[in-house]
Amino acid sequence: MTLVAGFRCKNGVVLCADSQHTGQYIKFVAPKVWTDRNRVVVAGACTDVVYLKMAVDELIERFENLTQWTESSVRKVISDAVGQVYKAIRKGFDMTDRDRPQLLLMVAVRPDDWKAILIKTSDTAVAIVNDFDFIGAGEEVARLLMSPFYDGDLRVTEMQTIAAYCFRYAKATGSFCGGNTHIGVVFDGDPDAHYAHPAYVNHDKETVTEHILSGLAPALSAAWNVNVDREEFEQRLTNLTSWLRVLRERQEKVSRPDVFISNRPKPSK
Repeated sequence: MTLVAGFRCKNGVVLCADSQHTGQYIKFVAPKVWTDRNRVVVAGACTDVVYLKMAVDELIERFENLTQWTESSVRKVISDAVGQVYKAIRKGFDMTDRDRPQLLLMVAVRPDDWKAILIKTSDTAVAIVNDFDFIGAGEEVARLLMSPFYDGDLRVTEMQTIAAYCFRYAKATGSFCGGNTHIGVVFDGDPDAHYAHPAYVNHDKETVTEHILSGLAPALSAAWNVNVDREEFEQRLTNLTSWLRVLRERQEKVSRPDVFISNRPKPSK
């Protein structure tokens, strides 16, 4: 089972995925996020991990031969790669077979205009995502959990922290995902400087250590429960405030490197 989330942020794109795969008899951990450490991050879900790896290999080969990186050319590369995978699936499975592999991808790419884009595939369909989207067995739960936290003005360092906390909670409350959360980032670039921070992939243990409700839930439940006395409520509120201050201090440290903001204000005439 799989959960993959993609977010278009103020200065780039964030992709997150769990690392638990479900085989015929066992569950095992393997990466679902890959990067070229430059301008591409790919995350995917497939009922057969071999076809997922094939899709990644097809994408890598085609991106390596791409000379002009536009939204149109990138979409064609992804469409051709997915088409090749489904061609292989059709050879190996009857299309009426309910157990035939289904491939879903999220791809973050920085074209030559320096503004990263987020693309989602479903079967052979390819579409641009302008805000955020999800794929995998936990898609609807993830949408319910993460939608309230999304804001297009969030920077990638902020969004990856929020997403990591939400993934921690999702893994603690359901059976549709597990293992470490892998978080990939593709930054926008500065057209004037002709530079962008290289894409990278981190694990959640490098970002957060708890899930999103670990500090919030005790105070929230006490606010609704009059059987919790006032002194205990105030203590939980104090603990929550202290926790939020720690989160703020951590975020101020990791947010400093974000200097390339794609939608900077235009100079007044």
